[in-house]
Amino acid sequence: MADIDLDRDILKVFTPEYLSKLSGLDLVARQVVEGYFAGLHRSIYKGFSVEFAEHRPYCSGDDIRYIDWGVYGRRDRYYIKEFVAETSLQAIMVIDASGSMDYKAYGEITKMDYVKQLSSALSYLLIRQRDSVGLALITDRLVKIIPARSTRYHLYNLLVEISKIEAGGKTNLASSLITLGERLTRRGLVILISDLWDDDNRILSGIRAFREKKNECIVFQVLDRLEKTLSASPPHFVREMEGKDRAFITEDIVRSYRERFEERQRTIKNNLLEMNVDYQMLYTDVPHYISLATYLKKRKRLS
Repeated sequence: MADIDLDRDILKVFTPEYLSKLSGLDLVARQVVEGYFAGLHRSIYKGFSVEFAEHRPYCSGDDIRYIDWGVYGRRDRYYIKEFVAETSLQAIMVIDASGSMDYKAYGEITKMDYVKQLSSALSYLLIRQRDSVGLALITDRLVKIIPARSTRYHLYNLLVEISKIEAGGKTNLASSLITLGERLTRRGLVILISDLWDDDNRILSGIRAFREKKNECIVFQVLDRLEKTLSASPPHFVREMEGKDRAFITEDIVRSYRERFEERQRTIKNNLLEMNVDYQMLYTDVPHYISLATYLKKRKRLS
């Protein structure tokens, strides 16, 4: 399969700012999926309907394409990934609507607006391939849940609900995810879209609750590029994203922050990989469909 061609003309047209100005998320999703993704091989984006079931030891004659190299790297033994037969999948998109998502610095749009575009495109893709999609909004609690369905009318309702999301409030991923897990009765795909600005242990415990119930999980971490670098030209003041406190930033603080940020990202990523959770970091200055296509290509390659 040929590599994805990131056509510069397409990038100039489908900027995050341009997409945010379209009349509705249904138009955003349709233009991206039927415009950008139409030129890709279908196998790239028809990659959600095969559900991971379990690992088993490799046996002579097994197809080596299904060896889990991540497990091999940890255990120095070959294991095969087994899948449930391709069928209709139930997916639930879990959107972090806490106050930190209403942030914009380097990107052209806020993290929340970026998430709206991303989740709309995901919904369109999944329902187009006859999977069912639901929606859950979380902050420090479970705010709303919409059961998964697969009809076009349901897609329209989902996009309306996504368009109305407003970021605000505190974050508690563990509490809200555990509450959501208690409401879900059918095993499926859980797609968490969040900036993951919460205590590491709370993040991991919330996701672990889904994995223990045999759900497949994908985590999209959405960040503004400034959240990685903190500042290009200190000294200055910065304000807390979910509060009113301010702090004075110096070059030493920036250096320390960047080191801690990188270490935290490695910790989160490694822990999620240990739980066999797909993880993808996304920045708001990269159009969401480019990030999504890159992820789907990787997912297809690893499956």
